[in-house]
Amino acid sequence: MMILLWTALACSNDTSLQDENNYDFTSTISAQSLTVASRADLVVDWSALTQDLQGRAMDPSTEIDIFTIAILALSQEETLAALADDDLRQSDITAYATLSPEDGVTAATLSEFDFLGNRVIPELDVTAGRGTWLLSASTTGVPGARMLMFFDPVDGGPEVPIALSSDSASLAYDVELEDLVEVTLDGEVVEWSDLTVDMRGLPIRLSDIDRLDLGWYAEDLTALEADFLGLEELVDDLYTTPLTATIDQDLSLLTNGAGEPFGGLTDEGTWLLALRCMACSNPAPPFLTVLR
Repeated sequence: MMILLWTALACSNDTSLQDENNYDFTSTISAQSLTVASRADLVVDWSALTQDLQGRAMDPSTEIDIFTIAILALSQEETLAALADDDLRQSDITAYATLSPEDGVTAATLSEFDFLGNRVIPELDVTAGRGTWLLSASTTGVPGARMLMFFDPVDGGPEVPIALSSDSASLAYDVELEDLVEVTLDGEVVEWSDLTVDMRGLPIRLSDIDRLDLGWYAEDLTALEADFLGLEELVDDLYTTPLTATIDQDLSLLTNGAGEPFGGLTDEGTWLLALRCMACSNPAPPFLTVLR
């Protein structure tokens, strides 16, 4: 009984995050589609990829850690909708191949990609009628794809490079930060077991939450809302930690990039707390709120 009472008292000092504290976010993705020759060992070229899907500058020769070619049993429109809603399922993917380029490389042939340990054989693997072909580029530690595009192998199609550039896809979004119910921090522990929906109003998968960010910004909410996808670049002081199968976090254990521990909220500026899914296709955090 005493143990149960102690636990109850300890938990009473936790700050519980609720659905009403979350921001609103909607997005749509558009992507180019290129018709190419089937059965050809085409070049994939990303030398012109100098800006990613979120508008961030990038170096194509060093920042891409992995390319993925996925063959999907969905239309292009269904694929883009699934990516925006983080609803792309394993059953939607009939096959996929990957490439991890070395630094300094900005082009490769399809035969350099790998199908689960087996090199792609274009004459056998890159054939017409297999489904929707999606090429995406990703960077470790950056949620969502840096860039993506479709290509469609057809018999008699042109033998042209599959060129992934800054214009291959675009992301349009609407965000609302100022209407959320701000959170008054009570104690050092935050917990989120009561959350039921994400920023889109869709059922939230708490098991997907794998990072917590607590950032201090000199700007106000209006300015942050105007450049929402640039929050990681705008942050003046960021405290972060990876999460594994948990629904709470002691904020006093967070450290910033300099290794300094979180010392509590200040009255100046804006404090944002985000629960992130680094493996999700949508780069926006499933939960984000203002702490006071």
